[in-house]
Amino acid sequence: MSNSRRLRRQTIVPSVLDQMTGHRMPGGCDDCSAFQSVEKQANGVYVLTVNHDGCCPFLRGVTR
Repeated sequence: MSNSRRLRRQTIVPSVLDQMTGHRMPGGCDDCSAFQSVEKQANGVYVLTVNHDGCCPFLRGVTR
């Protein structure tokens, strides 16, 4: 892969994740009406969090 293609790929991914930061996106769990959110932790470091309903059977099974 050429350096220009690698550089272009490296700049596309963060810009897409930056656009997703701070938005609620539906999905993430088949058992409840969860939503996902993206948080930027540092330059180039992003965290995707799945937020389950309080009555989610999957979440209750994991936290026991």
